Amino acid sequence: MKLANNQSFAGKRDIRKILHTMRHGFLCLLLLGVAFLQAQDYAVRHYTTADGLPSGKIVDLFHDSRGFLWISTNSGLIRFDGKNMVHYGVQEGLPFSFTDDMDEDTLGRLYINYTTGVSRFDGVHFTNFETQSIDPDAFSRDMVVLPDNRVLVATRRGVYLLENDSLRLLEYTRENTFYCGLRTRGKRVFLGGSGGVYEWKNDSLVLFVKEKPGSRILALEEAPDGHLWYGLLHTEIKRISLKKKGAVPETIEIPEMEEGFVSAFIASDDRLIYVGGHHEFLIYENGKLLKREKLNLGIPSDNINALLCDREGNLWVGSLYGLWKYSPSITYLYPQDQITGISVTSLRVAGRDSLLFSDGFYQYAAGKERVWRIFDDKPKQISELNDICYGPDGYAYFGSSLGGLMYRDPDGNYRDVKIGSSPFYRCFHMWQHRYDTYMGSHGKYFRLQAGEVEEELSFPAILDENVLTLYIDDDLHIVGTNVSLYSRSSDGQITDYSYLFGNKAVVIDDIRRDGEILYVATKGYGLLVAHLTDNGLLEADTFLTRKSGLPSDFVTSVCPDKNGQIWICTLSGICRMNRISDTDYYIRTYNRNQGFPDAFWEDCRLRLDTQSGHLFIGFSQGVLRIDPGLQLNQAFRPRIHLEAIFLNKGNKEGQKPEDPILVYPQETEYSFPFRENNLIIKLTAVQLSDAKNLEFWYRLHGKDNDWRTAPADGMLNLNNLNPGNYRLVVAAFDRSRKVFSEEKVFLFRIERPFWMSGWFYFLHICLFLGLVYLYFRWRIRHAFEKRESALKLNRQLAESRYLAFQARMNPHFIFNSLNAIQYFITNGDKKLSLTYLSKFARLLRQVLDNTKAVKVTLREEIDILNSYLEMESMRFDGHFQYDFEIEPQLDLEQTEIPGMLIQPFVENAIVHGLLHLESGQGKLRIAINADNRFVYCTVEDNGVGRVQAAEINAGRKPNHKSYGMDIARNRLKLLVEGMEEEDFIRIEDPESGTGTRVHLKIPIL
Repeated sequence: MKLANNQSFAGKRDIRKILHTMRHGFLCLLLLGVAFLQAQDYAVRHYTTADGLPSGKIVDLFHDSRGFLWISTNSGLIRFDGKNMVHYGVQEGLPFSFTDDMDEDTLGRLYINYTTGVSRFDGVHFTNFETQSIDPDAFSRDMVVLPDNRVLVATRRGVYLLENDSLRLLEYTRENTFYCGLRTRGKRVFLGGSGGVYEWKNDSLVLFVKEKPGSRILALEEAPDGHLWYGLLHTEIKRISLKKKGAVPETIEIPEMEEGFVSAFIASDDRLIYVGGHHEFLIYENGKLLKREKLNLGIPSDNINALLCDREGNLWVGSLYGLWKYSPSITYLYPQDQITGISVTSLRVAGRDSLLFSDGFYQYAAGKERVWRIFDDKPKQISELNDICYGPDGYAYFGSSLGGLMYRDPDGNYRDVKIGSSPFYRCFHMWQHRYDTYMGSHGKYFRLQAGEVEEELSFPAILDENVLTLYIDDDLHIVGTNVSLYSRSSDGQITDYSYLFGNKAVVIDDIRRDGEILYVATKGYGLLVAHLTDNGLLEADTFLTRKSGLPSDFVTSVCPDKNGQIWICTLSGICRMNRISDTDYYIRTYNRNQGFPDAFWEDCRLRLDTQSGHLFIGFSQGVLRIDPGLQLNQAFRPRIHLEAIFLNKGNKEGQKPEDPILVYPQETEYSFPFRENNLIIKLTAVQLSDAKNLEFWYRLHGKDNDWRTAPADGMLNLNNLNPGNYRLVVAAFDRSRKVFSEEKVFLFRIERPFWMSGWFYFLHICLFLGLVYLYFRWRIRHAFEKRESALKLNRQLAESRYLAFQARMNPHFIFNSLNAIQYFITNGDKKLSLTYLSKFARLLRQVLDNTKAVKVTLREEIDILNSYLEMESMRFDGHFQYDFEIEPQLDLEQTEIPGMLIQPFVENAIVHGLLHLESGQGKLRIAINADNRFVYCTVEDNGVGRVQAAEINAGRKPNHKSYGMDIARNRLKLLVEGMEEEDFIRIEDPESGTGTRVHLKIPIL
């Protein structure tokens, strides 16, 4: 920028005036005699082939709806996300390496014009459309996509229209030359050509602004205030209102430019219009020139080829030798060509935007944008300067590493300050408090006035330490050394704060106070935040370190600004800290995207201009000014996109790993086979400002709902996914600004294999149930067979025991029958003997036949009983009468019971009951009925009864023991297991009279 005044302060007479001003407290006037043009500061970044550009020649720039910057070069097309450059050339499907203008339709497809046609890019493939013109001059210059996604292509021989995938010439435009196109925010379409500006209306071009014959409209741009700007060849720019009907063009004032002017490059943002020249660009607001900015192109022959304003507030400049990004900056780096040593070791604010600093050897003054040397007559000291200080009493102090302290009095005389007897006395730091100057040295610090030592201050703890920094006010001295931190109260009380650092040695590099809060910069322990208590002691609040967000634990300087923010300089860069609460802090680190150069910050010092609010930093590359109050565009959010999906890392047969299966965005849910359940999803985060601070975050609903960080390269691996539906949510996070992008959602599902399908599960269940059924059937059958085998064996055993019992009973009956025959023979009754013997033979035949079987029919059993009773009636000579009562419905032929089971009870009734009665009085009744399971038999007699029979039998001497009743009982137990005896044999006395009644419950076999 040109200076309004080139006043110099080199003369001795001027220095005396300066010092006189300093003495009277008007140091702020030191630099105000020089006027400067106020200018916006920019952070400049240059991109070349080393950053991924295929060529240094930039032809055009385009910012698409997804946030990507597209760069057209003479060697192909570049897509830039702020961090990575992706190259598209002939190998990727472009028909021609040299591309020109670009535009985008509502579907997100990119159109690129080239020499003989237009190419459309859908994110994966290029589709090319040729003009099919035989005229070699009908090559494409510019194009614009219509709101209905048709495309107008401006050429030297008319306008072509791309519709229905066909490129055709609009015949009525054949005689005109067209150069540029524009689609406004209101979706109006204009073309600039020979003779004026044309508007597309009703599928036709209508002249909107007529210019003189031979004029050429090279550039069109819509301003934020609703004006259409257009540039004519070489030296003229005009604008016309789009809102006012019947508006006439207005010529825009252009300042004289040393390098000439090219009107073909115009760009706008939300507030300003930018017009490009050869080596500078003009900035307009509402049609008025706001400023002119000199471009730092670096090469004298470099020129502007394209201008673009992105949505983040950056201005992009395409040139012959690379791409330049001009970002609004909060910093200004003072010119370095006037500083001999460049590295600044000491810095003091002299007044509003006025500085005094040293590069270690010389002293300099700085105004708004200019730097010049002062105090050229100062004698050299034996080592570089550590600090300089200008007191209000007119004395200037120069502290060096080895040469101690030198001062300059108001009369311009230089003197060394004699401190102690050592030839070397180091000065590390100086502090100005009212009219006193304090200097930190080895083992002590001093209070100076008018160049003389007024007071020597020390205490035993610091005698072997270097006093590196001081903070002094009326009541408190805080001393930082290369070992610890100390305080000294007005009453002389010394406090050692080494316990705050674990009683370890720590280097204290800077101390600053903001109200009751004290900030202590340390080397290795970060930033100590403490507060002063009522008794003047320090109490630590917290230590801010790398874990808190600082770029380094080595803090070299700290300074609060007028906005309540704390600026911190570390070995790894500059950051800003805002205190949110007593325990929460927000820390943002700055880099070259905000105008902070890549530099070394070892000896940096931060100083605040309390009048303007600016901060100044002296560092290894000179002096940097910071405007903390400047509000840059921080509202933009990063964007994130799912670029491509790879299945199984390219292990699919015939597929290369780099071939994408799918390119996002899509609007449907995708389905992938089960065998391809390893997905690699390529994420791309777009932020053209400071993209290196972006992180990828994701969470996968259906597997794990927690947010997780993705790899820095954006290649997200989702391995061994189970079948099911998934919802992948991704986001980008800017660590510096603590801002998240909008979330993007991708829905997909992993198909179930046939062995996990419903029908396969059903088949498995059926098979399982079938196997279970067959197993249980086998078990049941096996158990049944086992039980049947056991029952058969038991039955066989029971039958054998039954037959054994039956064998014991039959001889007993035979013995009794033979006794009866012997009785008849003995009595000489030959006829009865023969009759009885005949009946006995018949009964014996029946018994022998029944003995062979386990069961007999009820008919057979009754026949045996009848034969037996006939024999007993003959034997006892009609002593008793008997009768059978059989249920008429009872089937005697089909009902089977154990044989000879009733006979013992009938015999017992005769022998023990009826024989004790007088002849002819005995009666015996046998009643038989049945149900489906049992035969019920009642044997009832009217004998003497059980009590009298027992008495009679007791008086007799038995000649044998009767087994018939016991055998019958045992036979029933064998036949009916699990039943008690009273269940099948019940003996009772009648309700009236004498006798005995026996109830038998015989199982039907």
